Amino acid sequence: MTPASTVQESPHKSTLRRCLEAANSGDLELLSTTFDEVMAPDVHIRTPLPVKETGRAAIKEVFTTLMRAYPDLHIEIEDTIEEGDKVVARNSVTGTHQGEYMGLPRRVVPSPTTRSSSSVSPTIASPRRGAWSTSSPRCVSSAR
Repeated sequence: MTPASTVQESPHKSTLRRCLEAANSGDLELLSTTFDEVMAPDVHIRTPLPVKETGRAAIKEVFTTLMRAYPDLHIEIEDTIEEGDKVVARNSVTGTHQGEYMGLPRRVVPSPTTRSSSSVSPTIASPRRGAWSTSSPRCVSSAR
């Protein structure tokens, strides 16, 4: 019997995973601290959400908005590809719409069924270049 592979995750993949784990915690303070530790203040952020801030403050604004609207937000990394100093992750994002989001009010659904949104979107991170981006996700509502 051969021992299981102990391939260590690269530092770039580990950094991306750390950020998404902080997001999944639902703790905005932990998320803010994590972003402060791994992103430069002037990091370039691309997001489909309208944001007022720039740099690291922009990604904090994005997640604050998402967590208010989807308090059970969960991001699952499905695949990662690393090339040079770039990491691309295909993510599954789920959450129950419970607060205002981009002008849409909280979704009211009769009990006991709640509605949850899910999407698959890529995240591209280049830690050395200080750039993070996400594409505009395609959302699919599904009853849960």
